[in-house]
Amino acid sequence: MQLRHALLLVEDSSDDEALSLRAINTCGVPCTVQVARHGNEAITTILSADFPTPDLIVLDFHLPGLNGLEILRELRKYAKTRHVPVVKLSSLASDRQVLDCLEEGANSFVEKPTDPKTYVGQVALIVRYWFTVDKRPDDAAGRQ
Repeated sequence: MQLRHALLLVEDSSDDEALSLRAINTCGVPCTVQVARHGNEAITTILSADFPTPDLIVLDFHLPGLNGLEILRELRKYAKTRHVPVVKLSSLASDRQVLDCLEEGANSFVEKPTDPKTYVGQVALIVRYWFTVDKRPDDAAGRQ
């Protein structure tokens, strides 16, 4: 059983990043967090041979460079990231954007709450769900 999970947070807003990190650090699930603040940085980081495959990706939709949908499409092309759970987290999303993300392989789409306390609670719930409830084989993301 894995004791410490790995999470990649892709978020360009420093305020949302701080709230997400607070949620992750207080949710009761030990995990390491890598943050990418730009769409291109996210792809470069995760596809690097030196970067371990994360157990979960929490991905903002609106980012500089590649947007969340473009990142998702890239992630699903590679064996390393094809099965990594991706939760899209966005404050501005049309029904079309939500559907596009789900069709491109997002595992979930969560609307960002505007209230900071609710935001922290939602992100903590996301992390707890994917790391304590969802069942995935150890090699689902192509780990060796």
